[in-house]
Amino acid sequence: MKNYIDKYGRIHEKENKLSNNGWIYSAYAEKAGLILDIAHVHIYDCYQNFERHPYIVSNPPISRDEILGLSYFLPNSMCEKLLKRKWDFCPYEKPKFDLVEFIKEAIECYAKDRNYFWKNNKSQIYQIAFKVPFQDRHYILKNAGKYNFIYHLMHLLDQMIPTKNRSELAIKWLKGNRKNSDIIQYFEQNHPIVKHLQNN
Repeated sequence: MKNYIDKYGRIHEKENKLSNNGWIYSAYAEKAGLILDIAHVHIYDCYQNFERHPYIVSNPPISRDEILGLSYFLPNSMCEKLLKRKWDFCPYEKPKFDLVEFIKEAIECYAKDRNYFWKNNKSQIYQIAFKVPFQDRHYILKNAGKYNFIYHLMHLLDQMIPTKNRSELAIKWLKGNRKNSDIIQYFEQNHPIVKHLQNN
């Protein structure tokens, strides 16, 4: 198993290869029953700054899956942050809105690679591109033992969006509602999560 674990104790998808999804894969592993040795300080530091990796300056922006992974490990903290920001829940601080600049950036980013806007610091687009959707917020609240009717309602409306555009499958794994066979098909056959599920 050690070949899949990084120096922070997180598990990754490929052997001897650091991925950008260490938090969500680690959450999957613990949900499957594996015991990981991740120092709480590493989780908290990434949560504080919404970072994929601890102490790495050139982090790409955090994904929805990684936010879900962090919320699995720090349910109450993530819930507090969510409730504080409410409808504006996005990993990044809101820039001063400039309609002209927003339109320029939107036109410039049209049909570009999905990483173009953050590599070129198109900050007006960040608030849309990284907005945490309501079904994810609903999971974050429920994971902390909270309930919000509006979030629940918006979560139901989110269900109308095609599955490929949502994090529904990740949430199912974290809730334990997804079949083990699906997880086994996702990871390579030698992956520790697959071996654990096959032996238990």
